[in-house]
Amino acid sequence: MEEEEQYIDPSKNDVYCGIQIISEIIPPNNFGKGGLYLGRVHMVEREKQIQQMKIGAILSIIDTPVEIHPKRKIKHKFIQMEDEPEKDLSKFFDEANKFISDNLLHTNVFVHCQMGISRSSTIVIAYLMKQRKQNFQTTLEYVRSKRDCVDPNAGFQEQLKKWGQKLQLK
Repeated sequence: MEEEEQYIDPSKNDVYCGIQIISEIIPPNNFGKGGLYLGRVHMVEREKQIQQMKIGAILSIIDTPVEIHPKRKIKHKFIQMEDEPEKDLSKFFDEANKFISDNLLHTNVFVHCQMGISRSSTIVIAYLMKQRKQNFQTTLEYVRSKRDCVDPNAGFQEQLKKWGQKLQLK
């Protein structure tokens, strides 16, 4: 017997193994622009939920490829990256920002890593810093207000601070 998939409301703190599966960072609006969601890899397996939330693009920042069934008609970008402080995730900031920006124009976007704590949050923070013209600390606090487990590793935090300098954010 197939187990029924439970709907997870991203506006609530539904958890799996103590960590939220998905969090709404930017809500979708009534003008056709999509919402931005951040979370764990487990969300990718929840086909019904992906459809219900109208997620049309997924950005995976993880060390092993994630299978997205071609029948799902979801745009998918995979960035292979380990969650280690010495890894350079910043070299993907522009590419990831473009993927998020382009897709938010018409659909909801889900950004994930394994746990939705370090790699994916780093990408979401880099995106918001550029879009909102806010520094690292302000953006980190905002994202943590939406997903309290967010904690980019020390190396990624340094890369985000340098990103802020490159963007000339104070």
